[in-house]
Amino acid sequence: MHVNSLYIYPVKSCAGISLSSVDVDTRGFQYDRQWMLVSLDEGFLTQRQIPKMATIRPSLSQTHLVINAAGMPTISISLISCPAQKRVPTRVWNIDVMANDQGDAVAAWLSGYLELANIRLMRMCEDNDTSFVDSRPVLVISEASLDDLNRRLAHAIPMDRFRPNIVIAHSQPYQEDTCQQIHIGTLILDSSKPCTRCVITATNQLTGERKSKEPLKTLSTYRKSPRGVIFGYYFIPQNLRKISLNDRCHMVSI
Repeated sequence: MHVNSLYIYPVKSCAGISLSSVDVDTRGFQYDRQWMLVSLDEGFLTQRQIPKMATIRPSLSQTHLVINAAGMPTISISLISCPAQKRVPTRVWNIDVMANDQGDAVAAWLSGYLELANIRLMRMCEDNDTSFVDSRPVLVISEASLDDLNRRLAHAIPMDRFRPNIVIAHSQPYQEDTCQQIHIGTLILDSSKPCTRCVITATNQLTGERKSKEPLKTLSTYRKSPRGVIFGYYFIPQNLRKISLNDRCHMVSI
C-alpha cells in the first residue's frame, strides 16, 4: 500500500488542493480548513446549503491565501495573522471556537460571488486545539473503496465528491474502516470514527451542480449504519511529520 493522493481544503467546503507532500501535526494537515465562511444571519456555511461554494478555488503561495472564481478578480489574504484582525467567537456544529475576521474586502468578494449578504471569512486562531473540520483532523479513503462503489453505480464518480485528505492505493475495499492505526513512514494515525455522508457527495465539485441523489442512494443500500450512511474513516495524528505521495502505508488491523 502507498499514499496515492494528498489533499487540503484551506477554506472549509470550498475547492481542495492536491499536494505532493504535506506537514502533519495533531490538528491535521497544515492549512487544512483554517478558513471558514460565516453568515452573520445563519452561522457557518458549507456546500450543504450553498453548492456554489465548490467553485470557489483557493490556492496557496508562500505568503498568501489566493482565492479565485469564474468572473471574479483574484483576491489574496496574507498568511501572517495581523494583530489588528478582529477576534470573534464562532461555532462549528456544537463546538465554540475563536476566529479572526479576515476583513471587509474578502467579505465583499464572497458576498458578491455567492449573491448573499453579510458573508464573512474567518480564520482559526492559532491557539485553537482544532481546525474548522466537521469531526476529526484527517479523513482517509482507499481507492479500492471508491472502485467498489463505482461498480455499483450507473455512472462512476470521482474521489473529490468525498473530500478526503489521504487516498491510499492497493488496499482492500473499506480496509480503512477496520484498522486500529495507519503508519505512513514514521507518522502514526489512530483510528477514530467513520465519516457519515451528506448531500455534498451529490455535488459536482467542478461545477457546483447537484442533479442526482447519487451516490447516497446507492451507499444507503449497503453502507448504512446507526450513525448514517458512511464512507471513509477519520483518523487522529499522534505525532508531527511530513508525508508525501508514494510513501508506503501499513494498516494495523483491529
